[in-house]
Amino acid sequence: MKDYYILKSDKRISDAIQIKGTNKVINIDYVKTNRLQFIDPDPVVFYIEDKGIYPDFIEEPLPLISNRFWTVLNEMKVKSIFFKPVCLTDVNKMTSHFYWLIVPDKINCLSKNSEFYKNGTLKTLKIDREKAGYYKVFKVNGILEDYIIVDEDVVNALEIDYRCIFTKVFK
Repeated sequence: MKDYYILKSDKRISDAIQIKGTNKVINIDYVKTNRLQFIDPDPVVFYIEDKGIYPDFIEEPLPLISNRFWTVLNEMKVKSIFFKPVCLTDVNKMTSHFYWLIVPDKINCLSKNSEFYKNGTLKTLKIDREKAGYYKVFKVNGILEDYIIVDEDVVNALEIDYRCIFTKVFK
C-alpha cells in the first residue's frame, strides 16, 4: 500500500529567492480553486530578488517547481497536472531560472475518517487509497486547505538534495 505526502516548501531556507508581483500576472484564486479555463497557458516572467538559493518547490505565492523537479514528473509520465512555464528573472543580477507553475487535478479521495475542526479546517487528513487510484500528484477535493499531495513513488524518485519537504498523510 502506497503512502501519501503533503508537498511543502522548506521554510528553513532563509536565503531563498523572493518572487515579486505574481498577482499582477496570474490570479492566485484561479490556481487555488483549479479554474484552469481562466489561466493563460503561455509562458510568463516573474521578477525575483535572488538571495542565492532556488528551491525545488515554492509554495507561496504560487506553487512552482524547478525544472529538475518537472523532469522527474515528466519521466514518471504524470499527466494529472496543468503546467505553465515560468521564467524567474533577477534584473539586477541579469539571471533567469526556468520553473513551472503547477495546478494538479483536484480529486474526491477524502477518507470518511478525516477529522475537522469546528471552523472547517483539517485536524487530520486521511486519504482513501481506492479513491486516489493511480494518481501520483493531486489536490484533495472537499477541504479548505490547498495541499498538493504526492505519492511515495514521487518522493522516492526525488533525490535527497531536492529542496522541499514531504509530510506524511495519515492512513
